[in-house]
Amino acid sequence: MSLEREFLELVLAEEVRADVQHGLPADIYEMLTILGEEYGELQQAVLQFDYGHAPIENALRECIQVGAMALKTYMYLQLTVGTTHRIRRGDR
Repeated sequence: MSLEREFLELVLAEEVRADVQHGLPADIYEMLTILGEEYGELQQAVLQFDYGHAPIENALRECIQVGAMALKTYMYLQLTVGTTHRIRRGDR
């Protein structure tokens, strides 16, 4: 299996797992907050690996979580294509 296919399968599985564990984010702003948090955790995991404080698997796991949240954000934004208003809290 290619690395790309493996990554995409892991991202899809993580997206489903996160939905079951945490439910859906309330709105686009919560999604972006979670995405930013996951990205920050990825940065931290890479730095910890680079300085010899943690295994690379932590950074790989964070990459999957960033991918899953990016996918969820992309799907949400796709649902708004063709709408004429901004995405606000409570809009669905």
